[in-house]
Amino acid sequence: MKRILYLLGALALCLTTLAPQSSAGAAAQVFRFRGGSQIASATFSRAEGTLVTTAMIVAIEGLNQSPPVEPTPTPSLIVGVVIFQYDTTCPPEEGCEFTMNANGFTEAPMFQFNRDLSSAALKATVMMTDMVSGRAFPLEVDLSWIGVGETRRNFGSRRFREPGIIITTTGQNYFRWAEVSGSVMDLDTNFDFAAQTTALAFLERAFGNEIIIEIGP
Repeated sequence: MKRILYLLGALALCLTTLAPQSSAGAAAQVFRFRGGSQIASATFSRAEGTLVTTAMIVAIEGLNQSPPVEPTPTPSLIVGVVIFQYDTTCPPEEGCEFTMNANGFTEAPMFQFNRDLSSAALKATVMMTDMVSGRAFPLEVDLSWIGVGETRRNFGSRRFREPGIIITTTGQNYFRWAEVSGSVMDLDTNFDFAAQTTALAFLERAFGNEIIIEIGP
């Protein structure tokens, strides 16, 4: 798998193992944010034998304007989650299928965000659907971020792809790497996708921008 670092202008996302886009035919859920937004993101990766599992969580609070459903800007807070797994003996870029490719989102999380990018906290329950097995399961997210290092200001336009999520951004933002702790728990199996993993996380405050998020296969 290629490893690419994308700082997404108004929505910078983490360094993560880049995987191909799912070919499933279902329509994606599209959110369009304009103006200012506050973002917290975390990516957890773990390897067990030949299996690599990655879970990505993005919380974003801002003004959602998604015509024709939302023709005028309205306050919005969403959490999107993508979890994918593949076998390194036959990765997707060689034509093999994912062993797991799940995604979901919720518009009713508990989200606290400090505008100086010092910290954030998220609690949410997200209904996930695995496009490989067809299994639906509730995922409990309970995470805390602590900003580390300097805060940077970014400009430009970026596009980010992962299985089940596409994010296109234009504008400018303040960005800070973060340490993240907590759990991402499959409530049906009690499996924690954040346990014993390598984690990459950030906090961000964007302004004068447009962010388009497509969640789904």
